Amino acid sequence: MSSPPVISALPAVPATSDPNFETLAPALFSAIKNSFIGEVNAVASWINAGSWLTTPLAVSSGGTGASTFSSGRLLYGNGTSAIQSSSDLAFTSNYLRLGAGSAGIQFNGDTAAANALNDYEKGTFTPAIQGSTSAGSATYSVQNGFYTKIGDRVYFQAYVSWSGHTGTGNMQITGLPFASNSASNSFSPVTIYIDSAVSLNASNMLQGFVNINTAFIVLTEVALGSSNPVGAAVSAAGSLMLRGHYFV
Repeated sequence: MSSPPVISALPAVPATSDPNFETLAPALFSAIKNSFIGEVNAVASWINAGSWLTTPLAVSSGGTGASTFSSGRLLYGNGTSAIQSSSDLAFTSNYLRLGAGSAGIQFNGDTAAANALNDYEKGTFTPAIQGSTSAGSATYSVQNGFYTKIGDRVYFQAYVSWSGHTGTGNMQITGLPFASNSASNSFSPVTIYIDSAVSLNASNMLQGFVNINTAFIVLTEVALGSSNPVGAAVSAAGSLMLRGHYFV
C-alpha cells in the first residue's frame, strides 16, 4: 500500500493582534493558502486514483475482518458464502443483478429454500390454435401474448384471431412461454372471452384450463346448468381473448 502525501511544513506566522492577517502580510498569506490548496488537491488525487487500496476489501463474520480475494470484488459474508460481485451480485449497466449461481432473495429472516424469490421475467409469446387429433394450420390476423413470471407463477394474457383452420379433435391454444408443473391435479383455470363466433354446441359455454406438464390451454364446452364439460371441437374460425396464471 502506498503512503499518503505528507503535508509540508508551513512557514512560521508572526504574532499579531490584528485579525486581518491577509492585509498585514499578503505575500505570506498567499503562500500559505496556495500550499494548503496544493496539499488538499494532492490528497484528493491520491484517494481518487485508488492508490490507498491495492487489494480488494472483504468483511466477514467470525474472522479477522479483512482478507484478500480475487481482484475487483467487494466481499461481505462468511467464508465461501461471501458475496462475489463477479458471480453472485453485481451492479452493472444501472441494474442490480443476481448471478446464475444465486439461489434468490429471502425476506424477513426466512431460511427456507422454497420461499426464496429466484426469478422475475417479462416477455411475449405467440398463441396459436391446434387440434388434439390433428394439429392443422390456420390463417391468423392476431396472435398477441404477454406474460410476467414471478418465482414459480406465470401470469399471462393473450388475444388470438384465426380463420380457415384445418385441425381436428379438441381445440387447444399453444405457445405458453413455460411448461406447467407436473404436480398431481395442479390444473389452472383460464378466463376466456369470445370476441367473434367460435363453433360450439347450442347453449354451451366455452371454458379452458392449463393442463399438467404442458405449455398449452385445453378448451372445453359445457351446457348451462351442467357439470359435465366435454372437449370443444376445433373451430374453423374465431377470436378469443384470455388471461390467467399457472404454476411451473
